[in-house]
Amino acid sequence: PGFPMTIGPDEGEGGGTVSFDASAIPAGATITKVTLTTDIAHTWVADVYLKLTSPTATSVDVTNSTWLNTLSSNFGTSTGTVPALYTFDDAASNSLTPGLGTAYDFPAGSYQPYSPLSAFNGADPSGVWTLDVADIFISDEGKLQNANLNITYSMGSATTTSVPGTAAGSPSASLPLNIVGPAPDYVAFDASSIP
Repeated sequence: PGFPMTIGPDEGEGGGTVSFDASAIPAGATITKVTLTTDIAHTWVADVYLKLTSPTATSVDVTNSTWLNTLSSNFGTSTGTVPALYTFDDAASNSLTPGLGTAYDFPAGSYQPYSPLSAFNGADPSGVWTLDVADIFISDEGKLQNANLNITYSMGSATTTSVPGTAAGSPSASLPLNIVGPAPDYVAFDASSIP
């Protein structure tokens, strides 16, 4: 357990849950946008199922829960063995569709999630979010190196908070929280104390 999180090689092997503690977001906040960034590698994109769940128990399928043999490109580079950054964003112009990748690797970048992340809009973002990670087919494997949840919320004006993920079994540390300005534009976490 922990990062890197092994995904596969067979259905039901590896994977797990990543937690994002957004408790530092003030009470009364309202979500206006959510994006998810993953640092991931896998030798078959369709094998990877990601489901994001909010503290209010709303769940969104970030990737398709049904395996597709036509979605055979890889997450990452070097035919799916080296992780790359993928941001799932409703506003992205591309989706994970067959033929989009070159040399079998989907380029790092922004992609539309399978189901819209806007399902979270209007809800209270404060609390613990979870990302369930699963391999849903045989033979291929990969790893989730890291994950970051970006929550834009309103308390009269828009504010974005980036919440790093913690995989079960990961080392943990107390991190200082720095609020910038009287009406913060962002919340910063100083991770320099983590060994």
